[in-house]
Amino acid sequence: ATDPLYKDGVGGGPDYSGVPNTYFALRKGGRITLYQDADIVENSLPEIKLDRGMIFKHRRCWEDICMAILGAHHMIYIAGWSIYCRTKLVRRTDRNLPEPAFYNLGELLKFKSRELVRVLLLVWDDKTSRRVISNKGVMGTHDEETRRYFKHSSVQCVLAPR
Repeated sequence: ATDPLYKDGVGGGPDYSGVPNTYFALRKGGRITLYQDADIVENSLPEIKLDRGMIFKHRRCWEDICMAILGAHHMIYIAGWSIYCRTKLVRRTDRNLPEPAFYNLGELLKFKSRELVRVLLLVWDDKTSRRVISNKGVMGTHDEETRRYFKHSSVQCVLAPR
């Protein structure tokens, strides 16, 4: 059954200045970074011209995520559909980055938790990934493997039902 309190999202009516039928109020001051791909090779993608003569700067999504994790001092909160502890964020060894940048995601998060950064993961629980069935699940989200990987660590990993 649908909760009637949230069936229409937040706000509504002619006086509402936010985005209708959404669950979070409109806020100012946020920013977004657009990516062509998760990782790129220098000068491999075409130049994209933007308004006012600007040129789109291609960035490395995984590397930016890695650097944000490395730069965290208090808390890291990751929520996602498929969070895989063995994902390599930085895949090119020629990058001039500190050594932890070359860890996989699980190692990197454990490293930060040992620095007393609070690390919280909210992972989608694929109901088909149970030992009784096959443990891999229909969607291949690695949810059970990731949960087990962090089980006896200070990283808090919670599987959330859809």
